[in-house]
Amino acid sequence: MLKNHGKNHREVELSHGKLHIFANDEVFASLEDKVYHMADNNLQIPRNVHMSYTPDAHVGIGTCIGTTAVWNMRDGFVSPSIVGSDIGCGMRVHLTPLKKEDIQDKKLRRELIKSIEKFVPANERAASHYKNIRVEKIVSEGLHGLPPEYIPDRYTPKQRKSLTHVEHAKFEFDTTFLEHIPDKMWSRAWQQVGTLGGGTMIASLVQ
Repeated sequence: MLKNHGKNHREVELSHGKLHIFANDEVFASLEDKVYHMADNNLQIPRNVHMSYTPDAHVGIGTCIGTTAVWNMRDGFVSPSIVGSDIGCGMRVHLTPLKKEDIQDKKLRRELIKSIEKFVPANERAASHYKNIRVEKIVSEGLHGLPPEYIPDRYTPKQRKSLTHVEHAKFEFDTTFLEHIPDKMWSRAWQQVGTLGGGTMIASLVQ
């Protein structure tokens, strides 16, 4: 069953729950059957409150890229498949003076990506440039675990907007669980601090 809420918001009734899709008519029509199959699999995790697809939804490994899934904190679940194996990936928008016609040349685009990847490594063997960052401090203290040189406004401690103007600079949790993480995993995490792991997608916002 399909319900159209308008403003590119559709609600699809699947066997195990409701899936909300945010996409225009063309994108919605292009979604393949497997994206619905994956959503229905994910909806079998009990007590789901909300599940939706963003316009870039496409088939992944076990879960579609573009999935948003919500459970209540008190009785919810963390699904490794939904979180994804690329948990370290990131997105940032930079405004540039470039126009669409300025980046039509493929060679220029490759050079642009290569330049970005000098600062943000991205491949199967991506290695961190930030050897003085202790992963365990980042995990236990959030942004507050970063060395001072990585805090942009470190010279004005009373006005550290880089730490206060984020949704969560630190999460509260029982850090004793960290004792059960094998040394091999800490080492692997340390190698990938500040990288995009196995791959990257670079989106340019042009005027």
